[in-house]
Amino acid sequence: MKIYFDGCSYTYGGELYDPKETRYSKIIANKLSAIDYNFARIGGSNRRIVRNLIEKDLSQYNIFIIQLTKKVRTEYYDGTDWIGIKYPDRMGMNKFWEEYYRDIYHDKYGTIDKEICYHAIMNLLDGKKYFILDIDQCKKLAENNLAQGGHPNEKGHEIIANYILDNI
Repeated sequence: MKIYFDGCSYTYGGELYDPKETRYSKIIANKLSAIDYNFARIGGSNRRIVRNLIEKDLSQYNIFIIQLTKKVRTEYYDGTDWIGIKYPDRMGMNKFWEEYYRDIYHDKYGTIDKEICYHAIMNLLDGKKYFILDIDQCKKLAENNLAQGGHPNEKGHEIIANYILDNI
């Protein structure tokens, strides 16, 4: 069995000493005797998650676990690569994006865009076994088991894994 995982640093295993062995995707795969295909990226956006689903051959996976991320994140294509934007991370953010988030972006847009991504994911995975959770659910589940930077620690990943296993 092959399990497809995608999300942001929570799914990637940010701040874990050995993320590939201790993140919740690995815990779930181990418990189900499956192979863990984790496509998560630190700072990843919901649009990146949808794009990954569009670009990959989904027929080779048996289960999909998708963790939606912060609604303020996005990405753009510069002609060569996809560039992720993690507002309010101003490190490396150019003037355009600073002005965009200051003068144009509105929380209502972020909420609707996240909802659009959610429905796009459901549509792309129609007929497949999947589970979608949100970064806020992960934060709440792991709230007492966080590393210094706010990501789930190993115990937090175990809690998230058990929650997902109980719901798939």
